[in-house]
Amino acid sequence: MDETTTIDGNWMLFLGELSVTLLIVQDGDTIGGTFANSSEHLSLKGNISRDRIVNFTIESTKREGWAGKFEGVINGNVMNGTTNLPKLGNNLWSASRLTRRSNSPN
Repeated sequence: MDETTTIDGNWMLFLGELSVTLLIVQDGDTIGGTFANSSEHLSLKGNISRDRIVNFTIESTKREGWAGKFEGVINGNVMNGTTNLPKLGNNLWSASRLTRRSNSPN
C-alpha cells in the first residue's frame, strides 16, 4: 500500500438511490468498521492494496449468511467501484469522505 493512502474516517457511500454511512478504521493495509443505514449496522472488513484498490465485505448480524462484496479505487477523498449484494446483484457505488479520524496522519 502507498504510505499516503489513508481512508480512516467517516464516508458517505452511494449505491443507486441508497446512501449509507461508513466508519472505516484502518491499520496498515487492513480496514474494519461499520456500514450503517437507518435499520442496521453491518460489520465491514477488508484491505487496501498498493495500487489504491480497496476490497471489503459487509456482513449482517440480523440475517445469517448475508454478505456483500465491494471493490473500488481510492482517489483522495473519493472511492468508486462495483459491488455484488444479495438480491441486488452487481451495481456501481461511490463514496465521499466526510471526516478523517482525529488520530489519522495528515
